[in-house]
Amino acid sequence: MLRVLLADDEYLEREALKIILNEGIEDAVIVGEAQTGKTAVELFQAHQPNLIFMDIKMPVMDGLDATEIIKKQNQDTIIIILSAYESFQYAQKALRLGADDYILKPARPEDIIAAVKKQMNMQKMVVERSVVLDNLLHYIHKENYKEARKELKQILMQLSSQYGEQPEKLVDNSHEVASKMIFIAEQQGIMIKDTFAAALEDMNRFTIEEVLFKILDHIFEAIINGSSMDENSSIQGVLNYIEKNFQKGITLEEVAEYAHLSPYYLSKLFKKEQAVNFVNYVMERRIELAKELLANTDMPILNIALELSYNEPNYFSKVFKKIAGKTPTEYREMKLREREAQSGLNDKYKQTGNENWYI
Repeated sequence: MLRVLLADDEYLEREALKIILNEGIEDAVIVGEAQTGKTAVELFQAHQPNLIFMDIKMPVMDGLDATEIIKKQNQDTIIIILSAYESFQYAQKALRLGADDYILKPARPEDIIAAVKKQMNMQKMVVERSVVLDNLLHYIHKENYKEARKELKQILMQLSSQYGEQPEKLVDNSHEVASKMIFIAEQQGIMIKDTFAAALEDMNRFTIEEVLFKILDHIFEAIINGSSMDENSSIQGVLNYIEKNFQKGITLEEVAEYAHLSPYYLSKLFKKEQAVNFVNYVMERRIELAKELLANTDMPILNIALELSYNEPNYFSKVFKKIAGKTPTEYREMKLREREAQSGLNDKYKQTGNENWYI
């Protein structure tokens, strides 16, 4: 159920919004109507709506002041400004105060519906990101580097999708991720807040990925360096060490030395715990990374082979085909066709409608 508050001093405007929402948004319920900004704040506190349509010009307290108060109390409440003012300065101020959208009156019904659906989708993404962030923190706590990297990549994709055109919100939400990573690390005795203070202060939309992954890598370097491995310890420490070093062509003997185990014993333990032998595990991790690089970069295949410590490109191609079922070139071409097909679908079914203004 979408709980909606209407704040507009014009009765006909509120009635028109009711009709539009009732016809266009399933499960929308009007929980209150306000003719002043002051009443809007009071009704917000009483009913905690999910979404507020806020007019700017209202008596006693205008919509901008009401927006500022409400957003300070609950940042997650969606506020869509409806205004007859065409001035860009009004829109800029509204968004700076936390408003989620700004639509100029008179607005077409389809624009109202599109704006609401856009915000509902963004709220859904916030919930999904919260789940992934919890997973990330869980894997840091469990000292599982491989899964933590996967979750962080997913978070970065979600942030880019949601806030790609809002640099300030992108950076703010990335700071939240960094803060929680640092907090969980310091709970485990890894004190890194001061180490990354300057990087976080200077972080911008272009450095977010680099900074967040550096924080994660620093946490796991501390975990790996601080591990006291013995025959009774979990295999997880070994997996973390492999995850940090598999690109370098590490050997069983190297990992056994790190773990203070004999190569023979580690080999048996690894096969028992992972249901795959050490050599195949490392090879599969290298090919997984090769797939990512082939699909998401234009790095030459020769460079990818060298990046993964395959000094013979032909041998790399042979290993890749054995595991992936295709040569590196065939795999890259397949991924390119998939992206082009997806792009065509997005263009064909993309929702039309002005998400910002109607003049």
